[in-house]
Amino acid sequence: MGGEGFNVNGDLGYGFMDLGDGQQRSASLRASWSNDVVGIALGGSHYLRDQVTDNREAGYSADGAPTDIDIRSYELERSNNGLFGTLEFQASDDLRLFARGIYTEFTDKEHRNAYQIELEDAEAGTRGPVTGELFNVPITTNFNDGLYENENIILSTGFDYESSGDFGLSGKLGYTRTKNTTDLPLVQSSIRDLSVIYDRSKDPRFPIVDLYRTVDNGDGTFSRGAQLSSIPQTEQSVPSTILLPILQGTVSNAYSGKLDAWKEIGELKLSGGLFGTHRDISGNNIGVGGVVPLAALGFNPNDYVTDRAWDTRFPLGLDINYVDDVALNKDLQAALAAGDIDTEDFVLPTSLYDQQETILAAYAMGQYESGPLLITGGARVEWYKIENAGSVLSGSEATPVATSQDFFDIFPSINLRYEAMPNLVLRLGGQRGISRPAYAAIRVGASVSDTDATISGGNPSLTPEYTWGLDASAEYYFADNGMASVAFFHRWVDDVLYQSQGVVGSDLYNSDGIDRSGYLLSSTFNGDSGRLYGVEFNIENQFDFLPGFLSGFGVQGNLTLLDGEFDGIDAATGQTATFDFQGLSHTVANASLFYERGGLSLRVAYQWRSKYLDTLGGLGAGEFRDGYENLDVTVRYALNDNLTLFADLANLTDETYVAYEGTPATPSEVEQIGSRYLFGIRFNF
Repeated sequence: MGGEGFNVNGDLGYGFMDLGDGQQRSASLRASWSNDVVGIALGGSHYLRDQVTDNREAGYSADGAPTDIDIRSYELERSNNGLFGTLEFQASDDLRLFARGIYTEFTDKEHRNAYQIELEDAEAGTRGPVTGELFNVPITTNFNDGLYENENIILSTGFDYESSGDFGLSGKLGYTRTKNTTDLPLVQSSIRDLSVIYDRSKDPRFPIVDLYRTVDNGDGTFSRGAQLSSIPQTEQSVPSTILLPILQGTVSNAYSGKLDAWKEIGELKLSGGLFGTHRDISGNNIGVGGVVPLAALGFNPNDYVTDRAWDTRFPLGLDINYVDDVALNKDLQAALAAGDIDTEDFVLPTSLYDQQETILAAYAMGQYESGPLLITGGARVEWYKIENAGSVLSGSEATPVATSQDFFDIFPSINLRYEAMPNLVLRLGGQRGISRPAYAAIRVGASVSDTDATISGGNPSLTPEYTWGLDASAEYYFADNGMASVAFFHRWVDDVLYQSQGVVGSDLYNSDGIDRSGYLLSSTFNGDSGRLYGVEFNIENQFDFLPGFLSGFGVQGNLTLLDGEFDGIDAATGQTATFDFQGLSHTVANASLFYERGGLSLRVAYQWRSKYLDTLGGLGAGEFRDGYENLDVTVRYALNDNLTLFADLANLTDETYVAYEGTPATPSEVEQIGSRYLFGIRFNF
């Protein structure tokens, strides 16, 4: 509990976001009291930032010509709040009882402004990979005042018993509730009859767009009229204005129990335990379940265009003003209520899922230490079952479907630590691990098209992803204050999880005498075997051998080199192919220069990672995320034992994050959020 008596500590911080000049603020408070029998701690935290996200997106045809240019700006308010409490009671010298509770919430309010220039829907003109001139091009507009929320409640109670220092027993009962919701009332309209010239020659990430009025020459041809300096935002078509009610919600309730025991016998420590949990998950995956025409409700999107210019650093060639999304959504909800329209009715039946997950496990472990050698080994046995229910939609008919799976697995592990010399430690370890598919990925719900022989949805036939791993490292400790290490690892992966398309291969979706086992399913799949391996170099040292103030300087850095691939089915050919692991950068580097002396703590940290595969499919080999770097600075200065000033400066490189399909010549998403600055004080009394 942090010592006997009463203690209060916390922090207050305030700053700003460089892009958009929005505020950033933080606060936390923790109070505790304890004596030799009872301990109590209560606390809370708050963090908020107003953020502008500058965004450009694009799609491409097979020859690399853009099919659309999507110009977006998001104004976001993101906040995290938390509360916690702990009660501990020392019932005897051997027995401690405790009860703990944690509440956290995350809220993301999203104000979307987006204009999609539909180049491929032009009535005439030319469209090339670098430049194009097109006539009668529609622009699709999208606005919303969206809300993402996540809420967690974690409760636990238990005991710790330790007798004579050579035997211990502990137990814990827990309850966890998680709730995730998404409400995106997306208002969509269109602006028509414009001519467009685009130029991607200077930088394909930032196409320059010129807009013109279109002149109908009367002979089936068109020409450019007057040039426009801005998108004509108040010329949206009222009759074509619609609402896309995008809703998602998931609630999970989990109950768990755990019992652990240990016993020391000379140089050997034996331990073991039991664990069980049951989780109920219900909700729906995000999706569009229909549209609501808004013209009949008297809704006009042109009424909400303001005179406030976009806060953007990306070159564009056009002026754009913000739309008042908050007022738009307020009037939209009033219009829906007056029209007796409930957006909950638009949740896709195929997105709904209801699951029950049960895990029963037991483990045994031994730890033996003799001189410079420490050996730790054991195994966990686990029984896992998931029951899965949902609906399959064929045409307008929803058919309930239920399935279940259960697995019995053994997960052994062993780790060796050997002190070869007083300043050299060698480690070697091996283990078997597991990664289970997400609940939404394994859901039953799916949409069937008998016309196209395709199915889109979850894949309840997924099995977990299993790994066998081997780790080895050497750590060298300097005589002064630091260390250097090198670590190697290799993972052999079976049943790799990845997103793609494949043949159903079962009768799960059969109904009304229709055999759909040969249909093409778009979902998450299990691949074949994979290999993931790498090496990490790490060094940390403070130069306390230097004289005077120079002794406060130090360095820390690591370099990780990774590689790996897995075998799966290529959706285009239907044949086995080799793919990179999604999210795997081949090189990741971190470097820090720090200064620690007296009351001053200063750290300059640099991070860089190389490009990585984000999703399979699309043009070429899939969608990649380009490499990026970040530079952060943190400063702490202790005024005295009770008060410390701090400054956190993040993303000082003002990084631009880029995703591209196939090659960098076809960027699919370009995004920037700007630097962040937070200043404050910490206290401890």
